[in-house]
Amino acid sequence: MRGNRSQRALRDRIDKLRAQAPEVPATSVERKLQLGVIRMVALFAVFFAILLVRRALM
Repeated sequence: MRGNRSQRALRDRIDKLRAQAPEVPATSVERKLQLGVIRMVALFAVFFAILLVRRALM
């Protein structure tokens, strides 16, 4: 009914730390898609190879 003593203590500690934390995080996480030149050339080569094969089969 009252819950686990350890879990209540942990919840209280987390709540206290959240209250002390700044509103906006100091850092942000960004994910960028970075393709090298070689990967881009390979991607185009595969794309055009598929087009050529499809055209040859038609």
